[in-house]
Amino acid sequence: MKPKNSLERVLAVLEVFSEERLEWTPEDLMRELGYSRPTLYRYLKILKDAGFLMSTRNSGVTLGPEGRRDGLPDAPLRRAGAARRALPESS
Repeated sequence: MKPKNSLERVLAVLEVFSEERLEWTPEDLMRELGYSRPTLYRYLKILKDAGFLMSTRNSGVTLGPEGRRDGLPDAPLRRAGAARRALPESS
């Protein structure tokens, strides 16, 4: 499902994180998600402020305390996917 609104687009950032890839650079996220730099940085700020993401030493981002709340790296993926599925379909 392609994100249709800002909330879905923010949640889609969380969905790229997996056990296979726990760290992303902003450039890789822009390529993967197709977001512009200002949009991506705005979404990253929202997710960092909420504790879902945090910066890494090498200019990347990884899951923050809220992102790892369940103790499993794929927890944000499950929660983001569930939240997106719960959103009403827009026309």
